[in-house]
Amino acid sequence: ERNGNNLKYPEEEVRMAVNLMRQARPSGCTPLTQHIMEIHREIEAMTPELLRNGQRVAITIATDGLPTDER
Repeated sequence: ERNGNNLKYPEEEVRMAVNLMRQARPSGCTPLTQHIMEIHREIEAMTPELLRNGQRVAITIATDGLPTDER
């Protein structure tokens, strides 16, 4: 059991994520800039610790369309 879920294998998590993405339909706006800037600030604050630990950050962005914000 992981995080209160009954998921025992990474393959199950991947299958569930793929199923969720297949059910998603584009709608509404896509304010990417604000969210990406927020993520950047959070990671920037973590930089000293990440460097000390020899860690890297990878970010995957999944969106249903083009950004609808101004930047």
